[in-house]
Amino acid sequence: MSEELKDQGLIKFNELLEKKNYDLVIEHLEKLNTPKELMFFHKAFISYDQGDLVGARILLEKAKLNGFYSPEVKQALEVVKRDLQINYIESDQSFIDKFVVESKSVSDLFYPTVSLFFLLLMIGLWAKKFKILSLLMLSISILSISFYGYLTFISLNISKDENIVRTGPSRIFEEAQKIPAGLRFVITKKYKDWSYVDFPKDYRGWIYQLKATEL
Repeated sequence: MSEELKDQGLIKFNELLEKKNYDLVIEHLEKLNTPKELMFFHKAFISYDQGDLVGARILLEKAKLNGFYSPEVKQALEVVKRDLQINYIESDQSFIDKFVVESKSVSDLFYPTVSLFFLLLMIGLWAKKFKILSLLMLSISILSISFYGYLTFISLNISKDENIVRTGPSRIFEEAQKIPAGLRFVITKKYKDWSYVDFPKDYRGWIYQLKATEL
């Protein structure tokens, strides 16, 4: 596509956006063969403008998962979290909570790529007889792929509505906490209609009939 056609496409996109013709905006973006990650970002803006804050958060996180890391995405997420009134909750989470949640927020190719990089580095160092360094690189490679294996067995979710967390997988157990709409959390196991929240630790417990979107 020529630069002139791209400019014309952007002008029309902005015109449709100003008129709030959202269905036509999406149709126009599809005609422009907009990359998937950018589609998520634009759809997030539309959801936000329509008052669907949770939907906007989900779409922005999907843009990140598809490799769209930019100041615009970061800023948009901060605005959405502020409006959902969950920004202080996520900022107060422990290092471990943030590490596990953010680890599930990156592309599936990240950890295998890191593991392969350190493996190749190990081979190069071994060939040059830097044995201690090469063993260190091998350890990092193994840890990376092992952690990736762990991540494949857990799921990152965004609460679509308030979810009641109980201390056990039955309604006879007491209510421990409530997960607010828009908050990210990690599920590590399930039992019938119950899902176990492991991270953040402040919300650890069981949820009946989960109201959330898995990323």
